[in-house]
Amino acid sequence: MVIFMITLILGIVLVSFSRAKKNVSDDQKLAQLDLVRLALEQYRAQCKVYPNTFALTADNAYPGTQSTCSVTLGDFIVPDTDVTLFSYQALGATGIGSGYCSAYHIAVQLEERVPNQGKLARDDDWTVSGNQGPCSGASAISSDDATGWYDIKHP
Repeated sequence: MVIFMITLILGIVLVSFSRAKKNVSDDQKLAQLDLVRLALEQYRAQCKVYPNTFALTADNAYPGTQSTCSVTLGDFIVPDTDVTLFSYQALGATGIGSGYCSAYHIAVQLEERVPNQGKLARDDDWTVSGNQGPCSGASAISSDDATGWYDIKHP
């Protein structure tokens, strides 16, 4: 009986520890997402458009003003940010020439993968619409809660 109780308690502790570990990992990813979003806004303030790619070397400028911006996205990304965690898509109004990246869609994959519950209940679940689409040939990113993608479309 004592061995059964110890085994039961140990099982409960291990399950709780696993959930806590996933929660901490997801919180760290969302904190990094907030820092990346701040970097994207700083880039836009300098270059008048969002970067057309999520490369640290991205230096596109507003079309017609100059071919490149004087800064790169990497100038604004906080050191130790794991940019490989993120999937990014620059967006522009359809029917306007390429390079007018006036919005973006960004996602990070969480450990928690219960659709529309917990943290995934607070994401955008945005998909390409009729008036806004990929900028400069960027490909679509997943917005699927079932696979843990926490996505945000801005603005």
